[in-house]
Amino acid sequence: MRTKVQNNNIYKPMLYAFILSLGIFIGFELSNPDQFYIKHVNVDETSYAGTGRVEEVLRFIESRYVDDVNTDELTEIALQHVLNQLDPHSSYISPIQLKDVSQQMSGSYTGIGIETLIDKDTLVIVKIMDNSPAEKSELQLFDQIVKIDDKIASDPQTNYELMSESVKNKNKTTLTIKRANSDALIDVDIDIDEISTPSTNLAISLDDSITYVKIKQFNAKVYRDFNYALEALDQTKIKHIIVDLRGNPGGYLPETAKILSLFFEEKDKMLVYTKDRNDRIAEHKSNGTQFYQFEKVIILVDGGSASGSEIMAGAIQDWDRGVIIGQATFGKGLVQEQYNLQNGGAIRLTVARYFTPAGRYIQKPFQGDDFKDSSAYSSFLYNRPLSNQSGILPDVTVNVPTDCPLLFEQGHAYTAYKLLKDKQWLQVRETLNLDKILALSAQDIVNSMSKDKTDKEINEADPCVREFVRKVKYQMISLMSDEETAVTKTSQIDPYLVEAIHSLSQKQLFATSANYNSASNKK
Repeated sequence: MRTKVQNNNIYKPMLYAFILSLGIFIGFELSNPDQFYIKHVNVDETSYAGTGRVEEVLRFIESRYVDDVNTDELTEIALQHVLNQLDPHSSYISPIQLKDVSQQMSGSYTGIGIETLIDKDTLVIVKIMDNSPAEKSELQLFDQIVKIDDKIASDPQTNYELMSESVKNKNKTTLTIKRANSDALIDVDIDIDEISTPSTNLAISLDDSITYVKIKQFNAKVYRDFNYALEALDQTKIKHIIVDLRGNPGGYLPETAKILSLFFEEKDKMLVYTKDRNDRIAEHKSNGTQFYQFEKVIILVDGGSASGSEIMAGAIQDWDRGVIIGQATFGKGLVQEQYNLQNGGAIRLTVARYFTPAGRYIQKPFQGDDFKDSSAYSSFLYNRPLSNQSGILPDVTVNVPTDCPLLFEQGHAYTAYKLLKDKQWLQVRETLNLDKILALSAQDIVNSMSKDKTDKEINEADPCVREFVRKVKYQMISLMSDEETAVTKTSQIDPYLVEAIHSLSQKQLFATSANYNSASNKK
């Protein structure tokens, strides 16, 4: 008996060692993509995927086609075409595009911190960002960039390429600039650094009780930026809030949900949920953390409000938490994930659908979408019928035309700059009475912009003309002062803000605290 125990003690370590070795071997083989284990488990034998058919065709083209071709370009075209067959939001991102996309979504980029527009063939500085290298340099607003690192900037394409090249893998760049009313050229050496681009680019107090916040995108820093922007205000004036999501294309879903949670006192209120191909549900709920006691909430939206903007508007509407004002939103109810490719590019692939708390799917129809929903939906508190079609329909519609042609093809920003330049107001920027800008008529603007000042008549009452003029005045004031002043000064001619401020006085539009807190937590 003792001998048997001794033998077991001898063999056990050997047996454990063998099992361990076998496990390591199997783990190594399973991690090897060339082994049949992965292929056998993950590839359907009846599928054409993984046969290398595209690569095979490209090899034939490269070696046999009668003319020389760029196979890299063909590959990108093929990738984009394949993804276009899926849905409107699955897409291929080239290596060059990926850098810009990544910087946009991260909320920062490498540069010097200026914004420019093109006047004829010259770059003009129209914005210098706070705490940027440009702000710490000798650059001034409306300086004209003549050279970039001693290379002449002569046309829009060259300007763009030179500016991109000037910040690539460098610590400094040199801009040669020309200043108004001077023929002298000035060389300005500027450091290159990481520039933060706030997603919440504006937060102001419109009066003693109304706070206005503009969110331009739900990037990786939007929750932080949103709180920082509000913290900078007089806290005693943060009572009612207007969140401007006009033109906001969306962004990261988790960041959107974090901001949305700030509008709800209760914990575990459904904000948005997603379903993937296997009907697995991922829920985003409120966390019960409130830094601000918002009483009335208004969300401004338009046809450019998409994705995260629609998630926020949908949750506020479903829970009767506030009022949605503006126009029908874009209609994007699909969730994408980004997967990097070996060539330095990436694909964005739709992996799920998202739904508002009440269960609404607001994706606009597209070819091949077989998701149909004829259910009727209503809000949780007031039991109001909710639209179950593309996008979020506002509670209060602002009748602003959406398909207007531009009065001038250069757009609002250039028109604003050209007017300021032609009226010689740029030189008196610090002392200009901004009411002069507000007093401009549409005819004034047309006369200043048109070469033939006698033949162009303008209808001041035309809704398209009024909206164009409003945007031009906003840009002019923003160029001469800042965005905060532009919002404040033009609030009386902004139909969205006029409607929002009026709606805040309409008690019947908003849920009371007692009624709101009694609403049950449902999906």
